[in-house]
Amino acid sequence: MRNGKPSLHRLLVSATLSMALLTLLLAGALLASDLQSALERRRQVYDALLDTFTSVYMQAQLDRDRALLDALSGQIPRARVRAGEPALSPEWAPLLETLKAGGEHVYFYNVRSGDIDAYPAWTKPPGFVAADRPWAAWLDPQTPGETAWVGPYPEFSSRKQVTTTVRRVRDGDGTLLGLLMVDLAISPVEQALERAVGTTPTALMIYGRDGQRIAAANPQRLPLNAGLLRQADTSANLVQALRHGMVVYRQLPPPAWDIVLYTPAAEVRHALLKAAPRYLFGLFGLLALWLVGFWLFRRIFVREQAMLSAAMAALTQGALPPEPLIRRNQTWFVGEQLGVIQRVARELDDAKRASQQDVLTGLANRRAFDADFARRWQVGAPFWLLAIDIDHFKQLNDRYGHLFGDTVLQRLGAALQEGETALALYRTGGDELMALVDGEADVAALLDRMLARVGALQWRERGLVVSVSIGAAALPEAAHAEALLQLADERLYQSKHAGRGRATWQPAAQPA
Repeated sequence: MRNGKPSLHRLLVSATLSMALLTLLLAGALLASDLQSALERRRQVYDALLDTFTSVYMQAQLDRDRALLDALSGQIPRARVRAGEPALSPEWAPLLETLKAGGEHVYFYNVRSGDIDAYPAWTKPPGFVAADRPWAAWLDPQTPGETAWVGPYPEFSSRKQVTTTVRRVRDGDGTLLGLLMVDLAISPVEQALERAVGTTPTALMIYGRDGQRIAAANPQRLPLNAGLLRQADTSANLVQALRHGMVVYRQLPPPAWDIVLYTPAAEVRHALLKAAPRYLFGLFGLLALWLVGFWLFRRIFVREQAMLSAAMAALTQGALPPEPLIRRNQTWFVGEQLGVIQRVARELDDAKRASQQDVLTGLANRRAFDADFARRWQVGAPFWLLAIDIDHFKQLNDRYGHLFGDTVLQRLGAALQEGETALALYRTGGDELMALVDGEADVAALLDRMLARVGALQWRERGLVVSVSIGAAALPEAAHAEALLQLADERLYQSKHAGRGRATWQPAAQPA
């Protein structure tokens, strides 16, 4: 017994020290977890502030500019502009008062006369040369885009910073008549930024994607530079936020601007440490060990229940991926249930794919086209819509039989989409095909390739020539989805009336 006491004491001391160390580690882990939660809560506050500013002020202002350009563009008397006469019409004033919240100018630069019409009234100052202004780049046909945001740049007379929304105004034949422009002064934007941040020790800025700073509100005069912002945390990383600060940002669609909210590292540390609880370091070791065991067990159980609930919800909404969610040996309680859900998801995915595929050709069907077309339209990114019809298909069926007609559909479907990564082809009925093409694709070259591949097909019936007619229309050409479908269909019939076996993708020439 006597010889056993030192060993027992060493064991007790070792156990006590181990429990103390474990308690310290546990307290540190809990403290870090609490700091992480505080960081995420602060980020949520900043997210809400940025969302409010973006949607209530910036997006609303930009939407008004776009609406104003749309409305005024339709009111421009093109016949008068062609004659070199002023474009200003009585409708400008009520439109401006209705759609604008500020006193910005609206301008129209007449390409033929070189004059500028404006509302409110504007007098060209001495030394003003239109060709030297930043927006004049859109007079060059090589400059891409029909609508663009230019600036910021100093206004000619006041030298105050402005940005300008520019839209090309064209005649019916596509000839450039002039530029319709709306100025947005930077000073009201900066005032709105300052109101948004208030007295908080943050900086709120707007940057272009090229890195140019558009506007900024920095009431605390925080040191700002590109390197500092790149180092700051953007994903709720606790260590990075404590060292370099925190950045929350939102990306605007055209114009390509980023709204950035920056909180310096000192403010992040102050806010998080102030919120940290003080009682964690007083936990007893043995109680901590028991609690952590219970907490881990409960966490695993709750996490797996949440995983199961999320999988069921995703399955109900059709959003569960067909690949395995998690390995069965990585769960304690719900592995078998997750496996069942995954099998059901795969079966549903197979059924969905089957319901969106044409059995004869292997192409996507009308249901798939309707879904993909609606999704592309809602996104709003440019794309091309192709309406494709097989020339004289009924005569082919009547002369050679329906089995031959099926072969024609299969071979044409394969030829039309061969090697075209930017094209999605659908069979929407009978001999009718539709295609969706990415907006950045060279549609003229793509149509030429499609027609060439169809023309190169060899048929067992010697002397037989099978051709297709195509009509193409692009998203910017129509105000709503039905109109875009109608436009593609009209151009398809233009191709047929012009002799078939060709494609029409530009507006028909207007009579002089």
